Amino acid sequence: MGPKAGALLQQALTQQPANNPRALTQFAQTKYYTPTAFGGGKEPGLEYLRKAIASYETFKPAGELDPNWGKEYAAQLLTQWSK
Repeated sequence: MGPKAGALLQQALTQQPANNPRALTQFAQTKYYTPTAFGGGKEPGLEYLRKAIASYETFKPAGELDPNWGKEYAAQLLTQWSK
């Protein structure tokens, strides 16, 4: 299921590359837990997590039913991963 999940994540980032903080957070986790031999690791994960946190700062849901969660979770990950 990993390749399929990765493809769907890439599709989400393609549709909203600059303002999709939840997809960026998920991508950061994918990068963080991918071995460095395959392009992942701590530094790539942190890079995308920082992008996600910046995106949360400017994200505005289109309506009251649109998702508006994840900022606190991303901040927790940043604290954990920065150790």
